[in-house]
Amino acid sequence: MLGVELVDAVDDPVEFAWGDVEPGGASGLVAAPLKRSSFAFRGPALLGLGAGDSDEETRGLLVDLEDGEVGELFVESSRCSGVHMDAAGVRMAYGCTDSAGASLVVRSVDAPGQVLARVDIPTAIGPVVQALSPEGGYSAWSFGDSLWLTDLETGESTELPGFDLAERAGPWLDEERLVAVDAAPGQVVVLDATGAELNRSEDGGFNDAFVVGSVVLAAESERPRVRVLDLELRELDQIEVAASGRLGHPVGPG
Repeated sequence: MLGVELVDAVDDPVEFAWGDVEPGGASGLVAAPLKRSSFAFRGPALLGLGAGDSDEETRGLLVDLEDGEVGELFVESSRCSGVHMDAAGVRMAYGCTDSAGASLVVRSVDAPGQVLARVDIPTAIGPVVQALSPEGGYSAWSFGDSLWLTDLETGESTELPGFDLAERAGPWLDEERLVAVDAAPGQVVVLDATGAELNRSEDGGFNDAFVVGSVVLAAESERPRVRVLDLELRELDQIEVAASGRLGHPVGPG
């Protein structure tokens, strides 16, 4: 099934509507017990998390959007949510919570039985929004009003209060630098993987920003306009959009 190793087929699915989130604009209905907030696209498929045999168990699922087939990828003995794939589509990450605490988990997409990293984090529950660095060495994730950066090799986590992570999109410029928003002034900032500030936009008033190719798109808080910034956070252009609010994001390669 789409070249991904499966543990088992799923024969007790429930309906899951995906027409409102499919990148190509197609609509449809597939049968999959997915949690609505926990999926990512990989070409013509959804990678997601669904309920296990008990409330404390989570199944990793693959849904083929072409034929509706659903397969089981793995089972976690904890509550997990927030699936994210790296930019290359080779690693998937999510957060888990059990009686021992919270953790970040990274798996291979093509061989989901292979756990690449499992790191304990110092919060009560696992994150729903996170983003892997391009080579999989770091995870940036949100919890409460803070942005956290975790080194997946050492397990060290750094808290950055008041910073906001772009939801489900690519904040990373490269393996060592990422884009975030300093919430109070609403300025876009470039941070290194330890949380040290490298650059900051001259203007404020932004509520979201993420990287697309060689530019940064930053959404204004008070009007329906997006600023186009270069990677040094200098303004290149302005784009008027139809409605105000947070930017819409791709949720995975494909």
